[in-house]
Amino acid sequence: LAGILLTVTGATTLFAVNATTFVVYLVLLRTLRPRPTTAHATDGSWLHQYRAAIAYVRARPGIVALLGIGVIGACFGPSLSFLVPGIAARFGAGAGGTGALATAYGIGAILGATAIVRTGDRIPRATATRLGYVGFGVGEIAAMGTRSLAVGLVAFVVAGVGYSLWLTSIGTAFQVQITDAFRGRLTGFYIAAVVGGTPVGAVLGGWLGDRVGLGPVFVAYGTILLLLATLGARRLRFGLLDRATPLPD
Repeated sequence: LAGILLTVTGATTLFAVNATTFVVYLVLLRTLRPRPTTAHATDGSWLHQYRAAIAYVRARPGIVALLGIGVIGACFGPSLSFLVPGIAARFGAGAGGTGALATAYGIGAILGATAIVRTGDRIPRATATRLGYVGFGVGEIAAMGTRSLAVGLVAFVVAGVGYSLWLTSIGTAFQVQITDAFRGRLTGFYIAAVVGGTPVGAVLGGWLGDRVGLGPVFVAYGTILLLLATLGARRLRFGLLDRATPLPD
């Protein structure tokens, strides 16, 4: 939707509309009534509590693998969407091309999410996550291997599908493998890995892009993800994402 608005109206109108949407959320928050929850008592300082959370993670290889797969995917995959203006310039397109590429990425994400919902548990999370890496890799390499905006749009759709397969699968694995007593603290680790990895990859990609061009950067990013999804699958322990229950505290 943002990509379409950017193409039709321009950046000023787009950000104005985006700002007004927060008013809607504020109104909705005023009407919400949180359901009662069971509190889990924690002893000691916040530092002690986070040390306990780190020990909890280290004792569970599945969560360690999940966080590693998350931060690597975030660094080399979604960073593509942060550098859309530079990629659009490669196609000789301006704001319209930027909006079109962003829209294509969003369409791919919707398609990927729909595929996850329709297939349910028929595709293991490990397989879906690896396919997400492949989608990122193929999309990035294809987008950098052409000067055609049309081909670039298709490549961004593929990358968007990869985004949903990767993010949905690791998010589900995270939720089913942790206990409520550590859920809040571990969610902080998860967000740091999945959300924090993206700007790192984008900043690194932008810095390298200024020196060698975005083409080689994203070909390298895509190649890394493809290699990890295939030859490096055992090293990253994708199979641990299929665990269905948390280990005891």
